[in-house]
Amino acid sequence: MKPRSRMLVNQSEDTNKKPHDVWVIIQPDGDVVSSHCTCGSVLSEACSHVVAALFAIDACVRIQQDVACSYHQYLTESTCDNHFLAPVKRNKTTHNCSDTPVHVPAPTEDEIKQFYKSVADSGAKSVILSVLPDYCEEFRTPKLPPPLTDLYDEVNTQLSFSDLLDQCSNAFSRLIVTPDQATIIEEQTRGFIQSRQRLKQETGRITASTLKSVCQTKLADPPLSLIRTICYPDMTCSTETTKWVCNHESTSWKLYEELHKLTHKQAEISNETGLNINPLYPHMAAVPDGYVTCLCCGEGIVEVMCSLCFLKTTEGELPKVLDFCLHLVNGSMRLKTDHDFFYQVQTQLHITNKKYCDFVVCIPTNIHIERIFPDENFWQKCVEASKAFYIHAVLPELMVKWYSRQKHPTEDEITALIEPFCYCRTTRKGIIIKCQSDTCKIKNFHLTCQGLKALPKKTWLCPECRTLSKASQLEHK
Repeated sequence: MKPRSRMLVNQSEDTNKKPHDVWVIIQPDGDVVSSHCTCGSVLSEACSHVVAALFAIDACVRIQQDVACSYHQYLTESTCDNHFLAPVKRNKTTHNCSDTPVHVPAPTEDEIKQFYKSVADSGAKSVILSVLPDYCEEFRTPKLPPPLTDLYDEVNTQLSFSDLLDQCSNAFSRLIVTPDQATIIEEQTRGFIQSRQRLKQETGRITASTLKSVCQTKLADPPLSLIRTICYPDMTCSTETTKWVCNHESTSWKLYEELHKLTHKQAEISNETGLNINPLYPHMAAVPDGYVTCLCCGEGIVEVMCSLCFLKTTEGELPKVLDFCLHLVNGSMRLKTDHDFFYQVQTQLHITNKKYCDFVVCIPTNIHIERIFPDENFWQKCVEASKAFYIHAVLPELMVKWYSRQKHPTEDEITALIEPFCYCRTTRKGIIIKCQSDTCKIKNFHLTCQGLKALPKKTWLCPECRTLSKASQLEHK
């Protein structure tokens, strides 16, 4: 006999109507043999009511299988309390144990201090040491210096430039970076070219790549582009040439590493570098391309130069390339001491306090490697020039945005705008000629407006003053 299930299914159109009578014949393995519904909507004897009935049967079976069986409770027998020890050993264990607690004396202060000292000397940073007064300083992270952009103060915008320079000198004397802070900055920015922390600390500091421009700039008229490069640096590789250099420096690194390890003992080279700030020069920063160390030479830095102009010229044409960084000295190629790269290398050497720098240039068919050492006389001149530029150009921009903000006209400029100028009443552009008469109402004239091609060699008077001068001469006669 095959199992048969019968149930009532409500109508989906109207639940108040009489439900349909549905029956289904199902085998024990779940196969549906036949079904019927009183709705009679289709001739195939299969409708949504039959499907609903099958769904209800499946749900009931699954629910019963998910719930634990409640009518067959299997009671686990308790394990027997047996002792598997030998009788002699069992008696010794049970009878020799005393219920009286053993008195353990409290440790003395010397013993506690000795214990904490042994934990500290082990090298492991135990949490208990972080709450002890004698050891908690080792767990305290030094506070990083605030970014130089915090120097901005709206109050200083009302100052004259001379008063502002006094404020800049005071701010420069308060610019301090401790050795611990410099170490943490280098570690946190290591290997991250576009890290946010590096951008914060580099903003407002003279970098190695901008030092030559800083040293050769006139303080009376510093270029706005240089000030923006220092105060608002851009960390992204935007140009196609820069992207190409970033992608091809790895080839130069591999070649330099292979050649260096052939002639140096236990040489270690790493290109994981961060932003270096020297506490002696807190207004400057440098990021070398890599670090190198060996038993024979000590610690140094590596600077790799990879440029399209180097690779597109032959070795014989290299000295003739415009603005090329190398020149011939006693038959060998050396870095020019007046080139931007020399300023950059010297900055990196003195900021990082390393002994030497391996300057690497990719040359077609070969690679140029030159060892450069610190030049103290050259560096002292650079430091003095950088301090003067920093106080006169960088700090005014950081404190009040003196060079980038829209300037208000001075009193002289306002007076010049109000006073009449030439007959054309236009701007003061072009060659200007001045009337020598003290009673002239206009004074300044355009050379072209007066029909002149060159400045007069003798005393010149405007047409009105010339007419008045002739009239006065006739009166005296």
